[in-house]
Amino acid sequence: MMETFLTELETEALNLRNQGYLEKAAEIFAQIINRQPNYEHGMCFYDLADCLEDLGDFKKAEENYLAAIKYDPDDLIRLGGYASFLYLHGDPKKAFDAHLHLLRLERHWNLEEEMENTRLALKALGKRLRLSVPEVERQINEQASS
Repeated sequence: MMETFLTELETEALNLRNQGYLEKAAEIFAQIINRQPNYEHGMCFYDLADCLEDLGDFKKAEENYLAAIKYDPDDLIRLGGYASFLYLHGDPKKAFDAHLHLLRLERHWNLEEEMENTRLALKALGKRLRLSVPEVERQINEQASS
């Protein structure tokens, strides 16, 4: 019974988010989390983070991305969303590290196109961090071979 209710709430929140009603969607995702944090393996934390990011509440967005990742640290969607968030709004070093983790997972799943995009992000982040090109390449190659 509770599961059906939460599924209906989640569907409503996703629809609201897709229609651009981010504040209302965020409220509903927060309700779901308050009722059952582990619902859908914590994915509502990710959805809430996505809404909060778009609303400009970066501190709370990051907290919720991290909460979502705790449920599944190797989930490409969660980690990719968090890495992108950090690229745009966060600390470049954290973004660099998150992208390295993402690259390792993409390699594991043999996702060549995604790996190329992640490499490009790492190169841009390396410039922001004032890392030399050889150092960035070394770290990329290390992840690609581990």
